[in-house]
Amino acid sequence: MHQGLTDVKSTGRGRIDNPGADFHHPDPGFQQAQRRGDRMKPESMFKRAIATAATVCLCVLISPLTLADNHGAEDPDAEKLKEYLSVANLVDSLKVYNRQQEVLLADQQAEIDTLERSIEDIASIRRQLSPLTERMILSLEAFIQLDIPFRTEERLAVVEELKYHLDRADLTPTDKFRRVMEAYAAEIEYATTKEAYAGTIEVDGQSRQVNILRWGRVLLAFQTPDRSLTGVWDNENREWKSLGNEYNDGVRDAMRMARGTMTEDIVLLPLSAPLSD
Repeated sequence: MHQGLTDVKSTGRGRIDNPGADFHHPDPGFQQAQRRGDRMKPESMFKRAIATAATVCLCVLISPLTLADNHGAEDPDAEKLKEYLSVANLVDSLKVYNRQQEVLLADQQAEIDTLERSIEDIASIRRQLSPLTERMILSLEAFIQLDIPFRTEERLAVVEELKYHLDRADLTPTDKFRRVMEAYAAEIEYATTKEAYAGTIEVDGQSRQVNILRWGRVLLAFQTPDRSLTGVWDNENREWKSLGNEYNDGVRDAMRMARGTMTEDIVLLPLSAPLSD
């Protein structure tokens, strides 16, 4: 028989007295226990084998994950480059924005300078406005006194009201000037209108109740209610003058047109014209 079988002794019941004499287990712990003469149960051997297999599988699974993590980690230099490019783009954008703001600020400064000059001009005009307003009131009063005498009392009352407003502290110089300009506008409008009204005048040293016709500022005539006397205002001599009967119908029709009771028509009126040299 072979040498390896000489050491095996049968007990007569099929048992082997020295099992594992030539068996070398890969687990060092198992070998150490065998050397100590420990006898391991089959259950323990099975559990140890399962644990060893689980350890090997775990190592196999962890290794690819570790490699994947290493490949997924970003390069520090690439991260710094990315951050640098982002900052560079931001700097370029800020430069463009600053140039736009500089242009805007320069334009705003020009507007401010213009407004400051305008304010200075307004202050200067305001200082001159009050004396100018007063001179305009006096000129208007003189003009009314030298103009043809229609509604003289009413127009001079407007002048007196302007003088009263001139001394009021609760009105600004602008308000006072605006009132004067309104009075001037009313005087200008008289030159483009016509009217007929009743009034009392002095003719040839006698006071008479008459109808007065104003045709713009070119004619101021009168006619008695019975149309027996017709006359005109002589502004050069500052007096009323009687006219001949040839103007009776013309003045009468002109009064009707001024009142709106007659359509516009050609009439004969006593208009004075400058003499040619």
